[in-house]
Amino acid sequence: MKRKIFAVALAAAMTISSATVASADVEKDLIGHYTFEDNLKNEVSGKEATTVAKPAADGKVGDETELTMTYGEGLTGKALDLSGCTDGAVKLDVVPKSGTFTISFVTKSDNFAAQGNKPIVWIGKQDQSTEAWHSIKAMTWEDGGKNGPMVWNKSGGSYIDVPALADATITSLKVGTWNLCTFVFDNGKVQIYVNGEKTYNGDVPTDVITADTWVLLGGSAWGADYGPVGLLDELYVFDRALTDADVAELAKAADVENQTTPAPTEATTIDLSDRIDDGKDATKKATTTKAENSNVGLYVGIGVAAVVVIAGVAVAVVAKGKKKAE
Repeated sequence: MKRKIFAVALAAAMTISSATVASADVEKDLIGHYTFEDNLKNEVSGKEATTVAKPAADGKVGDETELTMTYGEGLTGKALDLSGCTDGAVKLDVVPKSGTFTISFVTKSDNFAAQGNKPIVWIGKQDQSTEAWHSIKAMTWEDGGKNGPMVWNKSGGSYIDVPALADATITSLKVGTWNLCTFVFDNGKVQIYVNGEKTYNGDVPTDVITADTWVLLGGSAWGADYGPVGLLDELYVFDRALTDADVAELAKAADVENQTTPAPTEATTIDLSDRIDDGKDATKKATTTKAENSNVGLYVGIGVAAVVVIAGVAVAVVAKGKKKAE
């Protein structure tokens, strides 16, 4: 009987997992996913991003060099500490093929305003004599607490701020907590999302992506623009423009609105006999994983196996009971 109950619980867990994956369209054209678990590994390609030196002179990023990156507590696991990028930047192992692509990440800082010109993600050539780049930042130039996010662009000799300085649609990022920022570039347009909600839709030049484009984290082609204050986690790079539904799936996975949910602790046995009525005189107990302050309720009966999700972890719950002699 125990073996049968376990098989039912496992099958339920597999069904839930499969349904979750099937409902999301965030695998198509995914070329980069970096979780920063004390490393710079691209979970898609299996390759490590490299590190490059800070520019010796403004206008050209330094060559590849060995740098020690630092990591802090992430949304899940670890996160890259961008404030450690004072001597150089991270060069990703992937570059979008065209001007239609998506960059998405979660970021956290106690002082976004201290970022200044320092980008979280910078897209351009090593040698910036051509002056064509995207600088993705967590804040705008606007005073009064409007903390972005934004795209600062240089192309054809002109600077473009997206959103514009006085744009009332600028959405501030919350300090001291994780924010999901998604930038969808689509053939001359850019859409910006904060925590899955579209906050901006405007024009941006598309002549940035070329054969020799670099994608950097934490620095640009100018020596002063290095080491933004904050943490970076769950960075995604797609070779296509995500849809509203796709971005909603990323937001659902990040779940930044419920990031304070406590992690599960060790397994314990809880007496649920006063909460279950299956019409039989029985002693009922369930073994589960208890998380303090959790609002997840477990209600199981004899011979019933269930799967619940606590803090994002599927937990098999097996009800155990023994009938009294009639």
